Amino acid sequence: MNSADGEPRVSYLETFRPGYPRYSALLSTHASFQKFRRFTEVRMRLLLLKQDEISVLEQALSRADADEPHGLFLGCARRDQNSTRKRILDELRTHLAEYDTMLQQTQWVQSLSDSSARDIQSLQNWVQGTGCIAREERKYLDHDQDLASLVTPPDIAVERTLPLLEDFLCFLQRTSRRLSFSPATRKNHYITEDENIFIVGPWIRRVSQAIATWMATLALLTPIIILFVTTSPVARLVTIIVAAGVSLTTMSLFTGAKTMEIFIAGAGYAAVLVVFTSASNTLFSTQECSCP
Repeated sequence: MNSADGEPRVSYLETFRPGYPRYSALLSTHASFQKFRRFTEVRMRLLLLKQDEISVLEQALSRADADEPHGLFLGCARRDQNSTRKRILDELRTHLAEYDTMLQQTQWVQSLSDSSARDIQSLQNWVQGTGCIAREERKYLDHDQDLASLVTPPDIAVERTLPLLEDFLCFLQRTSRRLSFSPATRKNHYITEDENIFIVGPWIRRVSQAIATWMATLALLTPIIILFVTTSPVARLVTIIVAAGVSLTTMSLFTGAKTMEIFIAGAGYAAVLVVFTSASNTLFSTQECSCP
């Protein structure tokens, strides 16, 4: 690719030397590449050990209280002269602070989104194809159940449709050279000249969002159309039941809504369908009465 002055343009990744410099640059190009291990087993091990240390100190404090010969020291902390108890309390304060910090950090790490198998496979293909990272040091990608994504997807429905669009664009890129003039491929060449790497721009997320919106519109309006053209009470009842079930299932799978939120939304949607059915019955009855 040439720049405006006729000199060859160097793509972004190619400006970094092979190895960690280029791999780090790749991870910075897209949030879907930013996958790191949680080290869940190690964190659980350290939490258990720290918990046991606090338990031992707790038992030592109980023994110190039980063996205290001066009852006044137990009722007045200002006059407590028991050095053993003071030492244990100081150690407990330090260990509890460390324990609380570990709990908070572990809770935050565990709350990170899981990595998709597709994104992990993309990274594995790149490191295996380029050989930039040593084999032992890229094995962290093999721990797919322990890998977390630093960025939480803003919309689950959009994330579900993105892979389909990406596969379609990759298919077009492989089968048609005319795609090389598209904005997606131009963006890809600004990042890297490697034809095996296909990185699309943010526009694909907007397209995916539009598709998800149209799918939701069809799912909501199709039952209304069926109710409008159907006169059988049984068919209408079945339509309402199926439509409510499909809408609730779709909401549960694609939005990550809570059970109570799904229940409220389903009740509202079913109420709308029932009201529409009643209104259409009244309309049909009026039309029949007006007929000579």
